[in-house]
Amino acid sequence: MNAPAVLVRIETLHVGDVFTTAAVDRLWLTLGPEDMSFQEREPWTWERLARLEGWAVGAPYQDAASAGLWVHRTAHAVAPHVEVRTKSWSSMTRHAFLVGGVRAALLTCSGGCRHDSGELLNRIGHFVPEEPDDDPLGMRVWRVPVPAGARGDRRLVPGSDHVALQEGSRLVARLSFHGGGWSQAQVAGAWAALLDHVA
Repeated sequence: MNAPAVLVRIETLHVGDVFTTAAVDRLWLTLGPEDMSFQEREPWTWERLARLEGWAVGAPYQDAASAGLWVHRTAHAVAPHVEVRTKSWSSMTRHAFLVGGVRAALLTCSGGCRHDSGELLNRIGHFVPEEPDDDPLGMRVWRVPVPAGARGDRRLVPGSDHVALQEGSRLVARLSFHGGGWSQAQVAGAWAALLDHVA
């Protein structure tokens, strides 16, 4: 599931006979309390949930349907719908964000990358639309509010279809958006990640 958080519902079954009954939990990943078609999916186990990388256990949950717990995606979790292809040259590195072979975003780092590649690329990937298209970008990036807060002399400079991260007058990185599937919230999240995860 490509969601910032999932609700794990816990179903406890009693298996065995009259003399050797044991309680066994089946876990169901859902999109939230309103997602009641969860039993149409494959059940999970505690062992499988424990091996899930890049997710953090959150608060417990209880409603009339079942007990459960929230699990939150972190920047260490790869967005399941995005493939990132990286090419490096002496003067730059490019990270292309592809969904089904269609480019949805392009991060160009000037010189060497100044970010932890996994964390930043995963974080941007979380905001990439799940169904990109070849339509023009449906908004002007410069209209998206710039994240508040001082980051030394680093600042974001938005253009019509991209945002540049500058340090003083030097270009550090540029993030371009492609296709009509981007919302203002997705663009804002991606460029806030750029500002937060580049050293």
